[in-house]
Amino acid sequence: MKRLLQSISMLALLLVMLFASVNAALAFDNTIVKSIEVNGREIFTTNVQSLDVKKGDKLDINAQLTAPSNEDLKNIEISARFVYEYSDVQKVSDSTPLFDVDAGDTVFKRLSLVVPKEIQEQSINLFITIMDKTTLVKQTVRLHIKGQRHDVGLERVLFTPQKRVQAGSYVIGKVRLENFGEFDEDDLLVEASIPELGVSDADTIDHLEREKQVTSEELYLQVPACAKQGIYTVEVDVLYDKDRGKAHAEFPLEVVKGIDGDYCAKEKADAKDAKVPSVTVPSSVQQVSAGEAAVYPVTVTNGNKNSQTYVVSAEAGDWANVKIEPSNVLTVESGQTQTAYVYAMPKAGQFGDKLLGLTIKAGNDVLSSNALKVSILGSTVSEPVTNTGGETLKKVLEIGLIVLVVLIVLLGLIIGFNKLREEDEDVEADDKKGYY
Repeated sequence: MKRLLQSISMLALLLVMLFASVNAALAFDNTIVKSIEVNGREIFTTNVQSLDVKKGDKLDINAQLTAPSNEDLKNIEISARFVYEYSDVQKVSDSTPLFDVDAGDTVFKRLSLVVPKEIQEQSINLFITIMDKTTLVKQTVRLHIKGQRHDVGLERVLFTPQKRVQAGSYVIGKVRLENFGEFDEDDLLVEASIPELGVSDADTIDHLEREKQVTSEELYLQVPACAKQGIYTVEVDVLYDKDRGKAHAEFPLEVVKGIDGDYCAKEKADAKDAKVPSVTVPSSVQQVSAGEAAVYPVTVTNGNKNSQTYVVSAEAGDWANVKIEPSNVLTVESGQTQTAYVYAMPKAGQFGDKLLGLTIKAGNDVLSSNALKVSILGSTVSEPVTNTGGETLKKVLEIGLIVLVVLIVLLGLIIGFNKLREEDEDVEADDKKGYY
């Protein structure tokens, strides 16, 4: 009897172990793994065996697991990977940390992979595994990889200096592009910029064949001398496919104090102490006679600590010719004064009140803007005596010629009438002779 009880106990123990092993083997069947999706396509509970993807595509993998109502799941890991020719350099894989699922609970886990642009067009297997210490579920889906129609990537970006630059210095960059698409590309635009500092530079590339590389010309970014110290972002953009496609990358750049660290402090102090230049322009109305120019002296006094360049401009429209002497550009040293003379010579036939516009600028700043009045007396051009005498002589000769022609015509008429009269008398005399 005792042996029988021992045998029954051993059999029961074996049955328990058998059921435990069967339960463990079935731990990840479809009662636990509810779903595995790749880019929204269910691959675990359906017959989907392959997917079409393109170079550069992102693969979003979502898994749903539900623990049995009477059992916790411990130390679970989900992973996804595929192998290609450069896997030893750039692995394409993702995995979750170890996690537990309490009895009856449901969890959702997400993994992400990116199809490398460098991969050849081919078909490869994507492996998705769900495991704990004793159980493994492996799901395989075939990926058919094709190229994008238009796809240009930033193969390499080089900056000098690379990570740190002094304020007031240049960052020089070169951008190497690679055409991963199925077509050649024309008229590509490469631009580098530091938006926070308002600086940028660009280059154009006429042509880039498919599966080929090309390097841009050097791009120059000058960091302002008064840029604050700190970390800035250098942005690189490439536009292609008639600006419909865009590749983008960002790089950190640290700006430190320049060689002349006090430059900005000095500039701010000078700006604070700067004085508005003194500009003197006559405001009274000028009266000029015909053939006489109106003259306006413009005097500029520089009250700043540094020399300054001023530009004098005048606009008279079509009533006068304007010139400025000795020059319309005045470079005035600190504390000094210079004068420019504006001449407005009225054109022929102009008289009455006219306006002359006068502006003085320092850089983009308008220091003075004036509308000056000029009154022109009489005609601007008097007729010389010689010309008047010539006109009078001409008229006298014309009148004399007309009188002479009239006299000749009258003389001809008189002679003609006299001749006719003599012929009539001769005829009458002949008639009388015949009568007698």
